[in-house]
Amino acid sequence: MAMTRKRKTNPPAPFSTKPQQVVSSRHVSYSETHVGPLPPARDLVLIEENIPGAVEHIIALAEREQENQAKLTEKIVQTNCLCIRRSQIFSFVFAILYMAFLFYLASQNNQVALKYAIVSGLVVGLPAVIYSLMSGFKRRPKEN
Repeated sequence: MAMTRKRKTNPPAPFSTKPQQVVSSRHVSYSETHVGPLPPARDLVLIEENIPGAVEHIIALAEREQENQAKLTEKIVQTNCLCIRRSQIFSFVFAILYMAFLFYLASQNNQVALKYAIVSGLVVGLPAVIYSLMSGFKRRPKEN
């Protein structure tokens, strides 16, 4: 009876000693952006070819959107003007009342109260004037 012996084989090496192939790839991408109420003309032509009459509806929609934006902008401007006008009227009335109070104190010959009233008016009034001037400069667009 012949005995066969199994041959021992070495396990494969974890890293191959064969030269490796280098694989490289190149990725090319293209992007296009469009800003506006209407799609680009190329897209409008494709839409019109697939759905006849759709471009007219798209244009009408863009026109309505533009009108709504104009109305909204006008309303915002009017509201801001109204708020500014009301604050001017309030400031004017307050200044008149303050001056009337000062004249009242002057007519009563109360010199100490008159001095405190004038100083407190300056303490409150000057920062208010400076603040309103500075906020006016911030709101103005820069001229080139």
